[in-house]
Amino acid sequence: AEMPEVSKNHGVLVIEGGLLPKLTDSLGYICGAASNYLQKPSVQYMAEQNALYNHDSEHPFALVDSGVVIFTGKALVEFVSLLQHPFTAACTSRFIHSSLTSSSA
Repeated sequence: AEMPEVSKNHGVLVIEGGLLPKLTDSLGYICGAASNYLQKPSVQYMAEQNALYNHDSEHPFALVDSGVVIFTGKALVEFVSLLQHPFTAACTSRFIHSSLTSSSA
């Protein structure tokens, strides 16, 4: 979580239904499905998209994309199958390495 003035320079996640307080686990981690992702949004756009939490307080914040995302269930299966797709596989270091190895043989 970060202040809107900082968040505007990053990717911002919007939690489904804006139910942030109900989605905090016993350790204080935010758990929930993202319904939207905003890339470097203005503060006004974050407000319009319900991406600001505690917006009625003196300290509103947004959820900044930290680069750590956990996939489970169907999302995990779809993500892994995407990695197996020939188009996507051609963009991986494993494919590039195997191509270089096989061409030098």
